[in-house]
Amino acid sequence: MSRLIGALALPGVCFGGGLEMAFSTPLARAAEPGVIYRVAANPAGVWVAGATGVVTSDTADPRRWDALLARLNPDGSVRWRVIWGGSAADEIHGLAVDPAGNAFVAGATASPDFPAASSLRPANSGTSQGCGFVAKVSAEGAVVYATLLCGSRSTSIEALAIDNAGAVFVTGYTSGSDFPTTAGAPIRDFPEAALGSLWGFVAKISPMGDRLVYSTFLGGSRGNCAGGSACLFRYPSTAPSAIAVDAQGNAWVTGSTTATDFPVTGDAYQKSCQCRLDAGGFGSDAFLTRLDATGSAWLYSSYLGGPAPGTDRPLALALDSLGRVLIAGYTNSCGFPTTPGVLQERFPAPCEGGFAAQAAAFAVAFDSTGTHLDFSTFLPGAGWQAAAVLPHWDGSLWLSGARSGSVLTTPFYPNPPRERDFLLRLDAGGKRILNDETLPPGVGGGALDFASIDGLVLAGGVTATATNVRFVQTPHAAITGLSSAAYLSLAEEASPGERIRVYGFSIGPETPAGPLIDEQGGISTGWQGIRLFVNGVAAPWLYGDRQSLETVIPFETWRDTPVQLELMQDGHVVSSRTITVGAPRPELFRSPANAAWVAAVNNDGTVNALENPAAAAMWFGCMRPVSET
Repeated sequence: MSRLIGALALPGVCFGGGLEMAFSTPLARAAEPGVIYRVAANPAGVWVAGATGVVTSDTADPRRWDALLARLNPDGSVRWRVIWGGSAADEIHGLAVDPAGNAFVAGATASPDFPAASSLRPANSGTSQGCGFVAKVSAEGAVVYATLLCGSRSTSIEALAIDNAGAVFVTGYTSGSDFPTTAGAPIRDFPEAALGSLWGFVAKISPMGDRLVYSTFLGGSRGNCAGGSACLFRYPSTAPSAIAVDAQGNAWVTGSTTATDFPVTGDAYQKSCQCRLDAGGFGSDAFLTRLDATGSAWLYSSYLGGPAPGTDRPLALALDSLGRVLIAGYTNSCGFPTTPGVLQERFPAPCEGGFAAQAAAFAVAFDSTGTHLDFSTFLPGAGWQAAAVLPHWDGSLWLSGARSGSVLTTPFYPNPPRERDFLLRLDAGGKRILNDETLPPGVGGGALDFASIDGLVLAGGVTATATNVRFVQTPHAAITGLSSAAYLSLAEEASPGERIRVYGFSIGPETPAGPLIDEQGGISTGWQGIRLFVNGVAAPWLYGDRQSLETVIPFETWRDTPVQLELMQDGHVVSSRTITVGAPRPELFRSPANAAWVAAVNNDGTVNALENPAAAAMWFGCMRPVSET
């Protein structure tokens, strides 16, 4: 059922039904946490891309991550899963899939031994501090080609798009003046004064991955700074974040910049950058740029943003059926431009000096030329960040992202499950919310695509999970994950007698409820027809709300592994999940953000464990550093 936000009346909200889950598939393992940045789907399956953590014995770098690419069948089962990388950090940031099921990916690698058969780097670029890569992977998971793209300095590819011929369009940023560009590019060389700057780039790669069709820098070398020591080591930067290709082969790019000489065209919606570099404030503006099909001219380019010190950061871009350019992201600039009559004209958080401590998500629709704002609105929650935008066939648009915290997770510093993401649909004019749902933990809103005419695939979350959902009038209950009661960390393992919280869709009451007492005076094992069984044993109902329930793992499951969680609704199993139940181990409850913090500490300061039990009459500490005595 749809979410209610306290007593706040959301303007133009039209609720109807709720989310029903078809499948939820985690792609990362408990010992190797992961993150998904991109998802692509069609009736033949679901593709997800990102990174997964790898714990190594390298004392110099004990934690790293490799690129993750996986394909799921339409029912959510894993068709194949590829872990790809070298001896350092590797991530996939961009993903697109062609009608034949070939996956095109792009990202960044710091591995000198990254497995790329070819390179588009200049022959004399020397050792790179980090490189972008592009690869094509067949429908069955075989690498067709993999190539590097960078100069001698750090480079990251942030987004990717493809055309009907299989050519690949990429955008990202670099600090290398020898990044490869092509003849006729609008900006071919780094200005000498800009060697401390971060520059964006846009490039088109041939269908075989062996040639740069075109490549150009995108950015500027001058910034707004008052002068003096406040400006030392502060350089303008341009960081593209998303790209789309229109029917004419023109590339649309969005991102953020602090360059006051960023290229703008005469018909720009906003011709000047309201940004600052000095210590009194730091702010960037968003931009929207259209590069022609030959890669030789800016057809359109404009800033979009509010006054400094606010920061405007677009994260997603899409072209809709009405010919519009859709952008979504977040800002803490209270003066970010909005249009009259939209869902949320005013910044939804307290402002001071034009700047807010909490960010706000925004959704923007430009007309097909980019010169006119069809609408621009904030989303109604303070602290929100929009990470994905998806056009609906009727002109409305789906948006997903984080309600608090950050959508920009990493494999080793993920959001804990209390940071729940959102999914909503705006009408074509940006005036009303048509559907709205807070996503349960285990379901990430960092990436979004259509799986069918009425089904959506969401991807993200701390377990790198892909989830297929659709809005229906009467949704079934479904499990999406669980956590220990000691720390809100998603897990797939528990101990007998452990109190756990199970997350999901429609698994409890709209109004939170505590334990219910049955006719025998015991704690009830269900609520209004919903019951949870652990290997066939009914689990007690300790607490429940719309998206979670708390229970205890029955002792009858002692050392049974694997163990099946089954959620029953009106006598029928509607959702299940397999977990591991083993011997009691308090170290299971370690905080993922700080492994030194544990749930149970004996009064001598040592960690309570199976090999180090507490003596009789000893007390336990809870969530304290193991170094304390």
